Amino acid sequence: MALNRAVAVSRRDGAAEAVEIVESLVHGSLEVNHLAWATYAALLTDLGREEEARVANGRAAALASNTAEIGLLERRVSDGS
Repeated sequence: MALNRAVAVSRRDGAAEAVEIVESLVHGSLEVNHLAWATYAALLTDLGREEEARVANGRAAALASNTAEIGLLERRVSDGS
């Protein structure tokens, strides 16, 4: 639910507002949730924070169990997005 709220905030108020919410989630209650890390990476990318986004995508890939998701996230890591 908190991740959905963060996405809604990003749509309404922008990535800068939402990134703080998601950052607290990935370093807290959703630390082992690959979708939270992928969302964090997307917000960081929107903010031009490419290196941090690459690291977050790497974390998401490491946590994912679906091969298609892993492949997508690994491509984002290697592409730097």
